[in-house]
Amino acid sequence: KITYLNVANTGDDENQGTAEQPLLTLGEAAKRANANADTDTIFLTAGAYSEAGTVKFTNPAIVTGAGASVTAVLRGTASLGLDGIEIVVSGLSYNVILTKGGFIQNCTFTGEPITAPLGTAAILLASDSDVTVSNNTITDYGVGIDGQTNIANPFVVYRLRGNSFIRCLAGVLATSASMDGGINPEDGENRFVDCTVAIANIRPLFQFFDGCQ
Repeated sequence: KITYLNVANTGDDENQGTAEQPLLTLGEAAKRANANADTDTIFLTAGAYSEAGTVKFTNPAIVTGAGASVTAVLRGTASLGLDGIEIVVSGLSYNVILTKGGFIQNCTFTGEPITAPLGTAAILLASDSDVTVSNNTITDYGVGIDGQTNIANPFVVYRLRGNSFIRCLAGVLATSASMDGGINPEDGENRFVDCTVAIANIRPLFQFFDGCQ
């Protein structure tokens, strides 16, 4: 199923969500996707989408759309995919939270000059994630990707490939001792440009980044 949003002119949350009658907000699109057991593809026409608080997806969904920028916290508790959109810093702790499966690819994360230690993180990969994060550009964040695991489930796989981290205090941050063996980025020329620390708080992680520049 494809749900269309058009923030620029014709969108209305009372519409059917078709190309001819698109919705206006991501919150309404998530609400409808959460009521649908099948995977929804949410197509954003070009424009700026701003949502207060967190937009939560509890069913599988893919959000895509060239020329679309989103200022919100996007949380996926099922398999959430983001493809080719811009995510603008929201002022909250994280911009995207994935807690189970999913992917983020070909996206641009636009932060703001760092004014406090670590500050906002672009992406939080929570304890039971099994995700792929590839070919994204993350600029001006305290933390680019914050990875977490837990002792009960230490074999979570995070596949980090072809991402560019620019002016981040920490490109990839592992937040607990249980990260040892719990994160497995595959080499793929992840780039760290003008970052204070490329990878923080995990020693074995470095072996997976032989292709980094």
